Amino acid sequence: MKISYNWLKLYVPEAPAPEKLTDIFNYHLCEVESITPLPSGEGAGGEGDWIFDLKILPNRAHDLLSYQGVARELASLLNIKYVDSTPKYKIPESKPTKLKIEIKTKNCRRYMGRIVRNVKIGSSPSWAVKHLESIGQRSINNLVDAANILMYDSGQPAHVFDLDKLTGGLIIRQAKKGEKITTLDNHNLELNETDMVVADFKISLGLAGIKGGKVAEVDMNTRNIII
Repeated sequence: MKISYNWLKLYVPEAPAPEKLTDIFNYHLCEVESITPLPSGEGAGGEGDWIFDLKILPNRAHDLLSYQGVARELASLLNIKYVDSTPKYKIPESKPTKLKIEIKTKNCRRYMGRIVRNVKIGSSPSWAVKHLESIGQRSINNLVDAANILMYDSGQPAHVFDLDKLTGGLIIRQAKKGEKITTLDNHNLELNETDMVVADFKISLGLAGIKGGKVAEVDMNTRNIII
């Protein structure tokens, strides 16, 4: 997993210098496969940055495949302050909705969705673009970028669907043998029963937790979404 030093320091401002942090990772957390300096003007924050490529082993994937997870572990190891970002979130009042979500596979224990209306699609602010580019991801638009930053930041996969392109609600189920889907990066896939999908009441919308599909893609005409 690629970790931006500047992004990480948003959670642990007292983190040691990159060279020392490399030793801490190697001896106490996981192997550092590489560390790459970025020149001024690149990386999260806009100034120079360092990108760590961490080899997270499977037994630590549940808590270390995210910035918050790595930051919490460092804060504990070094006995330094962890900055919790939760108080900064602005959550608007929720209104009753008829969004239907059905789970029809034992491989998914919980799935949450929320409708947001009257959104405006556009470019992301420069800080968001630099955050994503620092770890090798490209900026797409403000909503897709927000979902991707959330995923890398918290370890929670998230996706944004265009509400007006859906039929009915959402169903989380196993794919049908031979079922086909075109992903957001234009790959045509033929699925089987071992693949789990997020679907509406007619067709598959994406591979659950992996890649969204073109069917309900957010574009410049999108006005209402499901997160």
